[in-house]
Amino acid sequence: MSTIESARAAARAGTREWAGLTAPLLLPETRAAGAGRLDLPSVPLSLAAALPAVYALKELAKDPANPWAYGAAAVAVVFGFLFVRRQRAVAEPLMDLRLLRSRTFSAALVILLVGMLIQGGIYLFISQYLQTIEGLSPLRSGLWLAVPALALVAGSLLSPIAARRVRPGTVIAAGLVPAAAWAGDTVVLMIGVTVGFLGMAPIGALGISLIAGSAPPERAGAASAMAETSGEFGIAFGVAALGSLGTAVFRAAISAPEGVPPSARESIGEAATTAERLPPASAAALLDSARDAFLTGLGVVGTASAILVLALAAVSAWLLRRLPPIGADDL
Repeated sequence: MSTIESARAAARAGTREWAGLTAPLLLPETRAAGAGRLDLPSVPLSLAAALPAVYALKELAKDPANPWAYGAAAVAVVFGFLFVRRQRAVAEPLMDLRLLRSRTFSAALVILLVGMLIQGGIYLFISQYLQTIEGLSPLRSGLWLAVPALALVAGSLLSPIAARRVRPGTVIAAGLVPAAAWAGDTVVLMIGVTVGFLGMAPIGALGISLIAGSAPPERAGAASAMAETSGEFGIAFGVAALGSLGTAVFRAAISAPEGVPPSARESIGEAATTAERLPPASAAALLDSARDAFLTGLGVVGTASAILVLALAAVSAWLLRRLPPIGADDL
């Protein structure tokens, strides 16, 4: 490197360091005209809508004919309607539904919600598979799960770079297509999950940026809060929804020997606990049936997730098709 080039590099480094020190003082800050207060009545309304919905999912997985589950679902719908109605009526809502008028905002929010839903459900079943089917310790299971987590981090770092030249909708859709690849034995399964999480990384990396960027500057904080809530709720609802689906399949597929308590049909963990108190022959039969039932449930959950991922890829490509590439200066 020549003397001139060295001087230029040092000048650029000094400029970046100086910018980092002076940015908090010199960059403009956008604030809403009036800082609103928390709308306290909206908080219990939101909980009264979400909690009965989760309860209904769990109970329907146990017994599809349970009237209490349908009652809870009806309660969730009623309070969900009241929550939305209040958000549209009050001047300072807990959730600013006016932001949903933006097509980009709404599309990115739904994509983030469904993407996190799939990730939450898959993580639940993969961790159970590693510990109950493969018999791995929590430490070894955690090491296996670290691989797709690292792929998710790598994809999150690469997605903004790709979005500088390719439309964000295309980046998200292209990543989601191979994300439907999880299947097979342990090694193949973990390779598939790793590829899947790598492909789903643009949802988080670009989705939050699109959500915040499509909102007015004075509503950027509310938009970011909705994005964070959507992601967290998606993970929790994914555990509830896909977990209930897998549990329902497990209960329908397991065949327990005579005299086995009904609790053994609840989950593979309950089956393993019950097997410890049974004679060897009955214990082996119960465990074999429980493993087969769990793998059947895992297959159904994987298939449902793959269908959701492919549908999400098509929706992403369609709804975000008009967004231009994100310029390098915007990142």
